Amino acid sequence: MKKFVSAVVFFLVTIHAAFAYTSGFAIQTSDKSQLVQVYINGKLYNKKPTHFIRIKSTQGTFHLKVKILNLHGYTWQEVVKTVKISKGFEYYFTIVQREGKKPELNQTKRYPIYSKYFLDYSLYTKENRS
Repeated sequence: MKKFVSAVVFFLVTIHAAFAYTSGFAIQTSDKSQLVQVYINGKLYNKKPTHFIRIKSTQGTFHLKVKILNLHGYTWQEVVKTVKISKGFEYYFTIVQREGKKPELNQTKRYPIYSKYFLDYSLYTKENRS
């Protein structure tokens, strides 16, 4: 009977843990002279342009539009990409701009979400309040 109860408790804990984790993505610039504003499905997520933004979300397909402000010439450029985010992972994207070419949004890493760092809700707000 003890084994059955422990198996049921283990099963319930693993099911709860599987549903508890969400997903997310982070976007950063490779050049410190660039700032970004991120639109997800047409909604602006950071009003103040920054070098790095982390967004907590659900799983699914998202249409990202990233506006890039170049501080050297104060010009805006735009990158549009559709990304698919799966549950339980955080995706890292960097903006790479080669000489004389349009900027690109490249996926660099994918981390599983199981750490307390990701579950700290103060790190994943729509706007940094500093």
